[in-house]
Amino acid sequence: MKGFGEEGLLNLINKVTSNSMEVCSHDRDLWYIICALRGPDNNDNELKKKYTGPIRAWVSQDWNAMVGSTTNSKVFSLREFKSLRSELSDLINYNEVKGITQLKDTDSNSHYLSHTRLALNVIIYIEISKEEKAREKVTD
Repeated sequence: MKGFGEEGLLNLINKVTSNSMEVCSHDRDLWYIICALRGPDNNDNELKKKYTGPIRAWVSQDWNAMVGSTTNSKVFSLREFKSLRSELSDLINYNEVKGITQLKDTDSNSHYLSHTRLALNVIIYIEISKEEKAREKVTD
């Protein structure tokens, strides 16, 4: 029996490799998500809960809960991921978003948030690809 960590990582690798546009993008896309899973370098729990949590849950709800994560294990819908990415872009571009008035540590949080935005781009692309594949099966 695989541990939750191993199962979560294998699940992530499968999602990325079966849905990336090109073979050469698998490694890059996987790296974006792995970087975002870590959370902010300064342990900003507010940002971790808001942005890292949904990404961790998308990889594996069981793993996220098993490691005692401080983040929620709710898996977001495509619409929720798009909304989260939009909020994140506002935070990166304007240093403000509803619920978070200002970044506490702009330098390290900006680095984390840029990785997170790249990860959200990959997740959104994968979820759109999955929806398109499901629609193709229905029409076949």
